[in-house]
Amino acid sequence: MGQGFTPQEELEFYFLVRNVRWRYRLDAVEDEVITRISGLLREMRTELYGRISKYAAGTFSRKRLETLLAEIEVYQTAVQQQAVAMIAETAGAAGAASLAEQFDILSLSGKAAGIQGVTLGASDFGALMLTSPLGGHKLQDWVDRAFGEGQSRLADAIQTGMFQGEGYRKIINRVLAESESISQREAITLTRTYVQSASAMAQEATYRANADVV
Repeated sequence: MGQGFTPQEELEFYFLVRNVRWRYRLDAVEDEVITRISGLLREMRTELYGRISKYAAGTFSRKRLETLLAEIEVYQTAVQQQAVAMIAETAGAAGAASLAEQFDILSLSGKAAGIQGVTLGASDFGALMLTSPLGGHKLQDWVDRAFGEGQSRLADAIQTGMFQGEGYRKIINRVLAESESISQREAITLTRTYVQSASAMAQEATYRANADVV
């Protein structure tokens, strides 16, 4: 590097640049799974459109409303499980890849002797992300909370529209707006949080394994 930098400063700068580059590569991983989850949510909205159309086109009754909400709950539970699996799978792959990257960074691409790598496969890392609390909650809890809030607002939107005698088209538009605004935002936040956390855990594990040399 330039004149005036100590060997330690050069090393720290090298670590910084490598980690920033890795962060950009993880951004692409996040974007890819967010695209997949967005597609899943679009499918969910299409399914909701069909189910609500079937019920809203008929005569309103409490029993029909309860049946509709029960159907939506069952369907959304299945979607939740798919979202959890996607996020855990992506975080696991990101964590395993981060372990390899952190070893390469710390060992100066194999030039530094004595650096210990940490080995954990993507599936095992994904399982770890499923069971490890983050912010006081596990991944399943976070997804349940996000969809639970959305489901409550969906129920309110359907009940309001039916009690006010709105046409099914207006009810559908109201419901789809609610489902899109909550689910999309939460999916993006959870995905980015879990991928970043997996990367941070990998870095911490690598440094901990080499505490005697770093």
